[in-house]
Amino acid sequence: MRRRLCYAAALGAPAPKRTVSRERARSPGICGRASGSVVTWIVRQHALSLRAFAALERTSQGASSHGEDTLLEATLPSAMLGIVNVGRSQFGAHSQTRIPLQTKTVGNLMNNKRIALITGANKGIGFETARQLGKQQITVLLGARDTAKAEAAATKLRSEGLEVHPLQLDVTDTVSIHRAAEKVATKFGRLDILINNAGVMIDDDTKKVSEQTLNIWRTTFDTNFFGVVATTQSFLPLLRKSDAGRIVNVSSILGSNTLHSDPQSPIYDTKLPAYNVSKSAVNAYTVQLAYELRDTPIKVNAAHPGWVKTDMGGEGATMDLVEGAKTSVALATLPSDGPSGSYIHLDQIIPW
Repeated sequence: MRRRLCYAAALGAPAPKRTVSRERARSPGICGRASGSVVTWIVRQHALSLRAFAALERTSQGASSHGEDTLLEATLPSAMLGIVNVGRSQFGAHSQTRIPLQTKTVGNLMNNKRIALITGANKGIGFETARQLGKQQITVLLGARDTAKAEAAATKLRSEGLEVHPLQLDVTDTVSIHRAAEKVATKFGRLDILINNAGVMIDDDTKKVSEQTLNIWRTTFDTNFFGVVATTQSFLPLLRKSDAGRIVNVSSILGSNTLHSDPQSPIYDTKLPAYNVSKSAVNAYTVQLAYELRDTPIKVNAAHPGWVKTDMGGEGATMDLVEGAKTSVALATLPSDGPSGSYIHLDQIIPW
């Protein structure tokens, strides 16, 4: 419970007052700053020309129902309002520069129907990402550790008229990964999109950074980081056969070292060390791999979905699954002039 409250505070979303007061009484200051302080932080960053973060949804859907702070429009200088009002984004990014994610259709670059693999796609953001890609006439390979869950999820999407194939794939098991890659190679001969979506958050939020067990660190990294590396290595040969390969590594704003190291940042007090550091590692790997592939048609980017209503995000989250999948879908369908080696939420850069 404390973890979700801290995550809510980090993103500027007010939790129920009585619950917050109990948590703060038990552990003073652990949940960080409320939404008003987020506004102050944004204004300070604006004054320093860093423009690192804009908090809270201020758009048509959800602004009033989630009780977002109306101080944003009243307090921010007019130059900042364009950053805050970014679709249904919970926050903006490192600068006012927006990424043109959809300037031309990727499909024009491909001779055949595109093929996308999504890990951890039997539920949550991964499942919704599969649905949105399927609606773009992309063949989706729905990856999941449990074969039965993969088949059930694929069956549901096929009932919506989408071309979805279940694929047993455990990102912590190299045998499973290699077997999955062989199946894709045999059936399709290539892969156009790889979305490394599988992830876990198992930090013990009653313990300090130095008290997290090695088992928590290793289990987290096995899925969140080494799983990304292992899966990418196995499928990269198939991605190289694509005319427009795309790799999307699903990260989190909690992987931003820039924001974690700033005492005025809204996520400063949200220290879930194993999860946070694993996502920082994903970000670093994204940069390294994008460099290797810079002279190829393959683009590699890290995506922050937002604070989404999932098992991990909790019911207090301010974004629904449809919104939460948009960043991954946009990066998966980038045009040839799109970015590579970037850390993105919707159409904006996040500071590393």
